[in-house]
Amino acid sequence: MTNQSPSPSPPVHPFLAKHASNSIIGLSVLLCIVLFAAMGQVDHATLTIVHGFIDPLVDQIGDIGNKMGEGLNLVLLSLAIVGIGIWINSDRWKFAGLYSLLAHGISGLLT
Repeated sequence: MTNQSPSPSPPVHPFLAKHASNSIIGLSVLLCIVLFAAMGQVDHATLTIVHGFIDPLVDQIGDIGNKMGEGLNLVLLSLAIVGIGIWINSDRWKFAGLYSLLAHGISGLLT
């Protein structure tokens, strides 16, 4: 039998490898800038439409969202997720609750 192992690929010159990685990083940064600019245009139009609503139901939903977004409510929600994880013995729920609690704590310290 003959050895059918693939032949090694030719070595890539370090100069080309360095410039290829720089161009990939540059294109990635350019793509992120373009995407955020496009999202800003869409988001601005959406905000203009939403701010034009004069509906008590929309206002009530917005008030509920504001109250849910308060720090104490978010901490209680994280603790509830940890409690559910302990109750059903699920590491996924426990870690989700602990990580969200940690994120809310860091956010509270920064703001």
